[in-house]
Amino acid sequence: MPKVMSYLIHLYNSASRESRIMIRSSLTLPVSTIIALTNAGLAIHYRSIWMLVLSGYYLILLLARGYVIQHQRRRYKQSAQASLLSFQQERRFIFIGAWLLVALGIAFAGISAVMYKSGYPRHYGTVASYVVALMGFVKLIGAIVCLIQSWRLHSGGLGLLKSYSLADGMVGIVTTQYALLALEHFKNVAVVTGGFGLVLANLFIIIGLLNIIRLYRKDHQCQF
Repeated sequence: MPKVMSYLIHLYNSASRESRIMIRSSLTLPVSTIIALTNAGLAIHYRSIWMLVLSGYYLILLLARGYVIQHQRRRYKQSAQASLLSFQQERRFIFIGAWLLVALGIAFAGISAVMYKSGYPRHYGTVASYVVALMGFVKLIGAIVCLIQSWRLHSGGLGLLKSYSLADGMVGIVTTQYALLALEHFKNVAVVTGGFGLVLANLFIIIGLLNIIRLYRKDHQCQF
């Protein structure tokens, strides 16, 4: 077992920066699957619309990350003569990825809207509140690390992964804000947190739509 771990670490260290980011993103797929299935089960058991929407969010996140990772794997496996995807294939990839970001933003907006209207269906104790807050900060820090490490890498796939990581980090921050404010018995905590989440969700929807509009304009210019 130690030899296997040593070999895997060696492979990771010898990989390019872009490959390392893809490897780390691949490791998040099982986590997203577990979270999505857990929330789906809880939604059915407790008949919770909020948990159902949250499960849908993580399913979309799983689909989006899996789509990007699969695309990048196909690129790496291509022969030297066909090492670059065609222009149209790459644009189609970014186009679908942008729509997935919009879908992620809509799911995020659904989470925040349910919270804003009905309140967040979880009430934490002191220890649990700090655990939830820590998880939220870990998600945000992970998104920031991804941004820093891929700052000078301009691959379309990495750009989409950065956007997805930020969206995931923002959901963690919204959950963290609610847990900490509820711990302090802040009035209207659901309204404040839900409203904050709606602002962030609309931001991601706008970013996705702007990318789609930009692609449409480029396609229109190429026709003339």
